[in-house]
Amino acid sequence: MRGARIKGCGDSYYHCISRVIDRKFALKRQEKDRLVELLVQVSTFCGVEVVTYVMMRNHFHLLIKANPDVVVTDAMLAERL
Repeated sequence: MRGARIKGCGDSYYHCISRVIDRKFALKRQEKDRLVELLVQVSTFCGVEVVTYVMMRNHFHLLIKANPDVVVTDAMLAERL
C-alpha cells in the first residue's frame, strides 16, 4: 500500500483504487450500485467531493477532491455518526 502523501495548498485531488480479493470478478450490477450508494454516504460524512469514479467487476477508481476550506472536526464526525 502506498504511503501518505503531503497535502497540497488549495484544493487537493487524490486518485484512489481498491481491488477485490484475489482479483476475482465479484462485483455485479447490484454490488456496484450498492458501492456507489455507500460512496455517496461516506463522501458526505467525511466532507470530500467525489469528482468522478469508475466501477469495474474486480476493482474501482475514485478521483477525490479535498477542499481545505471544508473543515470536518472529530466532534462533527461523531455527531454525524
